[in-house]
Amino acid sequence: MFTIGQGKLRIPRMLSDSQVNTLKRLVGELPPSDKDVEFAKGVSVAVRKDGKVAVRRYDPQISNAVLQRIYDIGGGKFPEATTSRTP
Repeated sequence: MFTIGQGKLRIPRMLSDSQVNTLKRLVGELPPSDKDVEFAKGVSVAVRKDGKVAVRRYDPQISNAVLQRIYDIGGGKFPEATTSRTP
């Protein structure tokens, strides 16, 4: 199960085996969390590993190919970026 959305609007959807495998690979390629981004203004990605949840936060104004791909798979729309950065 993959959940996309913000606040009270959350849309659960089932992913194919291929999508799940791709997400597992992409999670390993995520850049380090940006500790300077305010929670309310950032893009957050929560990942469960070994039973623990880790939340990484990113500046939505900086495009990142891995984050965009995760959003694509989940059916979400990554916020428009003003600059581009690839991992």
